[in-house]
Amino acid sequence: MNDLTEADRNGNSNTTWKILHEISGKQKCQPTKVKLLGGSNPQRDEESLADWARYMYFKELLNNNSSTGITPPRPATADLPIRTDPPTLKETIKAI
Repeated sequence: MNDLTEADRNGNSNTTWKILHEISGKQKCQPTKVKLLGGSNPQRDEESLADWARYMYFKELLNNNSSTGITPPRPATADLPIRTDPPTLKETIKAI
């Protein structure tokens, strides 16, 4: 208990929590593994990273050939009227 008090007095929160966990019998939680796309558990972290990069996110999102048929708007030919003054009370109430 003296070690706990001393660690707390010195502001050493890492040691304080370590002692508290030892006293309470609380064990560190094991990190939850994310399953691969096929439903199996990865054997190594590299498998998870490769699975994410290959299938799910980066390659499909970044190399997406959008075929939605929506064309992006053309750039404005002149400067648009953008107000930079503070909003009015009426505008603020309407936004809320």
